[in-house]
Amino acid sequence: MVDLQFGSETGAHHLLLELYASGNIILTDHEYNILTLLRTHKYDEDTKCAVKEKYPFTHAANCTIDTIVTEES
Repeated sequence: MVDLQFGSETGAHHLLLELYASGNIILTDHEYNILTLLRTHKYDEDTKCAVKEKYPFTHAANCTIDTIVTEES
């Protein structure tokens, strides 16, 4: 997964590119709440990748937000 951040703090948006299976493109706000996406997906009964849901890092990318390496320029 690739996380492109545009803006900063509460004005930030993230463009998440899932580069596995059929792939996906997801736009989130600064708290990773999904604003829009190419494909919805249901991981289990309680977890889905859909508009107005928080991006499910543990299911989708097998990681948590704390384990993602970020690089600032």
